[in-house]
Amino acid sequence: MKSGKIISTELLLYNRIYIHSFLGGTLEKFCEYRPNNILKHEIIKWAKSRGIKYFFLGGGYREGDGIFRYKRSFARDGVLDYYVGKKIYNHEAVSMLEEMMIEQKPQESENYFPSYRRC
Repeated sequence: MKSGKIISTELLLYNRIYIHSFLGGTLEKFCEYRPNNILKHEIIKWAKSRGIKYFFLGGGYREGDGIFRYKRSFARDGVLDYYVGKKIYNHEAVSMLEEMMIEQKPQESENYFPSYRRC
């Protein structure tokens, strides 16, 4: 918080062993204060106090990109292998979402990244 205003937040999924950073965001005009770094630090302290052993941050858009390097900076023991399972239950909904993303995506841009991940 800054001046009583929430400027960074994170949605976490967790159990007794793992915590997963599902979605987070920071108000762009406050990025210079690095609130996400502070938030991650507090999440790690909170998880450790509850005996949670692993904090999964995910990767980036491409291997080695800025988001990946930022997340990697929290991994003192390096990057671990992981696997993603995918099963589509509602093909119609996925098609609708894919069409919406095509409409929002800049044409032929290699630098495209969802607008909610600017910091």
